[in-house]
Amino acid sequence: MTAAARRVLVTFNRPPHATHFHSEGLRMALGLAAGLEEHHLEIVYLGDGVTSALAQVARAESQRHLSTLLEQGVRPKVEREALEERGIGAGELAAEFEVISRRDVLRLIRESELTIDF
Repeated sequence: MTAAARRVLVTFNRPPHATHFHSEGLRMALGLAAGLEEHHLEIVYLGDGVTSALAQVARAESQRHLSTLLEQGVRPKVEREALEERGIGAGELAAEFEVISRRDVLRLIRESELTIDF
């Protein structure tokens, strides 16, 4: 991380259908990760946003952003408790998503210098 780089957390709180928030949020996250400052980036799916991580969700518009972020070492995370509240099992998620606890989400929020919500 460069001296000007920041710890940035991008959260997705909305379901993926009928909106461009998911694709645009990933595109913005990619710019933060690949920009001149090379910020330390974390991506977390919370609330209804966890449905974006389901294996059967169409990702035609966002997959290339997600793939590039993965190549740069940014693995998106999904809050376990949000999954449980919606009756979604970890086995229903696409392979690129990591499940973490609410406690770990709160730690990421505390450690971040900037949080951007979509």
